[in-house]
Order: sequence, then structure tokens, then C-alpha cells
Amino acid sequence: MDLDRFWQLIDSSRNADDPLPTLGLALEELTREELIGFQRQLENVHAQATRADLRGAAYLAGAEGAEGLSNFCYGLIAQGRALFEAALEDPDCLADHDIELFSDDLFGYVACEVYESSYGEALPAGESTVPGAPGAEEWDFEDPDAWTPRFPKLWEKYG
Repeated sequence: MDLDRFWQLIDSSRNADDPLPTLGLALEELTREELIGFQRQLENVHAQATRADLRGAAYLAGAEGAEGLSNFCYGLIAQGRALFEAALEDPDCLADHDIELFSDDLFGYVACEVYESSYGEALPAGESTVPGAPGAEEWDFEDPDAWTPRFPKLWEKYG
């Protein structure tokens, strides 16, 4: 599955009254290979979202530890392509949204659940093809002086 098709599925379900089941129904229409491809794209996009500056946004939103970061990243992906790509470009744009609501642990498993339900076995394991999460330097999240130059709007709203 290509990236455009992946985002089309995400974006078409995100405005539904109940986005997760809506996405699940759309995934049920995919072939086995397409479903695996969707999951691989999700893994790749998730890996992109784990870079230091987005970890900082997750930290300000109250996400704690690796699980909190992962849930934040899934929640950000669930918001759709436009916001996801804008956040990669400038994480401070997230100040215009209620990022503390971005935690979505179930979102990362919907394709796996559909696959298991449809084929009676676990979705084959894969690995992200994204070689890490470049694009941001590390800094001390506990240092208040480090936040303002990086994320003035996020720090003002959540700091």
C-alpha cells in the first residue's frame, strides 16, 4: 500500500462519529496484502513521529515514558495527514490543538485486530523501513529555558 492510500483511509475515517470502528470497517474491505501494507505504513509513519521535537510536544501534553509517547504518536496520526505533516514541519503548530487528547493506544492495533479476525492468525511481524527519526536535536525536557526558543506557543499553552 502506498502512502497516499494509507492517508486516504485515515482521513476518510477521522471525521466519523466513532473513527476507530469506521477505520476498522474500511480495513475489512482490504485484501490480505493491502492490510499488511497498511500496517507497515502505520509503523513507518509512527517511527517518523518519535523524533525529539515531537517527543517534546508529547511530554508537554502529559505523555510519560515510551508507552505515553507511542500513544501520543498514534493519536497524532489519527488526526490525519495535514496535521501530521504540519507537526513534522513545525511542532509548535500543535499549540492550536488540544494535544492532551491525542493519546490513542487502540489506533495502533486496529489493522492487527482486523487481520486476526479475518484470517484467524496474527498479522505477520514487520519492521519499520524508516531509519530512525531524524530532524530534531535532543534537549533536556526538565530545563524550562530550553522550551521557549523551540516551542514558544506550546510552552505558553502547556508549560
